[in-house]
Amino acid sequence: MKPRQSIRPRRGTLSPAIFLGLAWVALRSPSSATEDKPLIDFGAAGVESWIKINDGQSGVTYKVVDSAKGKALEVTCAPGESAYPGIVLLPEGTVWDLSAFGHVDAQVANTGEGKSGLSLRVDNDGDWQANPWNGETTWLNPGQTASARVYFGYSWGKPGYALDPAKVTRVLLFVAKSDKVQTYRIESVVAGGPPGDKPPVDPNQVRAKPPAGVLLGKGVPVDAAKHLVLRKAQAELVGGAEGQSLRVTLPAGTADASALLKPEVGCWDLRDHLQVLVHARNAGQAPGDAQGATRESGATVGVGRGGGSVGAGRRGGVDAPLRRRYGDLGRSRQAEAWRHAVRERPGQRRRDCGNG
Repeated sequence: MKPRQSIRPRRGTLSPAIFLGLAWVALRSPSSATEDKPLIDFGAAGVESWIKINDGQSGVTYKVVDSAKGKALEVTCAPGESAYPGIVLLPEGTVWDLSAFGHVDAQVANTGEGKSGLSLRVDNDGDWQANPWNGETTWLNPGQTASARVYFGYSWGKPGYALDPAKVTRVLLFVAKSDKVQTYRIESVVAGGPPGDKPPVDPNQVRAKPPAGVLLGKGVPVDAAKHLVLRKAQAELVGGAEGQSLRVTLPAGTADASALLKPEVGCWDLRDHLQVLVHARNAGQAPGDAQGATRESGATVGVGRGGGSVGAGRRGGVDAPLRRRYGDLGRSRQAEAWRHAVRERPGQRRRDCGNG
């Protein structure tokens, strides 16, 4: 079967959302030409003057040690009363002026025997009830070394307190309270990145509204390498400036062949619409089966769990309402998106386009 399709969500007044497909592409912030600024030198004379114990708890100890990259700070947190045992780094003056940078980065290693979550926090002065800081937690396995990074204005991957990087009063590194001894090594703490630097974008959070409600058709260029996922099927895009169509060929006797049209990154946001409508022409010799069992030269066109048959040599329209609750896209969300869809209640937000 060689159907020609145009896909357009039908507009409505109130609707939940459907999200099809997922492409995991990490969008990184541009690198900075500004040289990193060390906030502390663990090999400097009198460095202990700029290191304090968080909450003053006696169960936390530290010492300067040798590492592969020079002097480092080894911190030991024994079980105790503090909910967040760790250390505080202070500037040599009143504040650090980090206005020329976009984040603070700490190179840390878990030297303990168990997995540990190490939190990095960058503070302004102010009312503690206003939480005048930004923070991030990095989980480390025993022996693992990694970078803990806090972007100014963000906490735990989301927009947070509007930190003033010109008035950083202290930097904290701490772990959560535990009934076991936790140890970690701080190899460096530096400011880096350009002003306004932002965390990497998680494509699970990317939602794009299709222009004029068109997923495939006039005014919406589609790149086969970026927007198509084929499963035992052949497909090509035909047409030009007046609009592309998708020509699909399904092998005879193959019951689970499919072609998936997906956004380049993340998910489509169709909350302004009530259904997805597919216009198709069956160029095969037999009608398709609406239950999804493909007959020779036949075809079933579906969106989510919506679907229908198109007679041989005929044109037809197949629509999928967005008002029903569908199943989870699951781990095979790209290859299975013709048969599964994710629904939201109006006003409800999802953290992951593919996992419900």
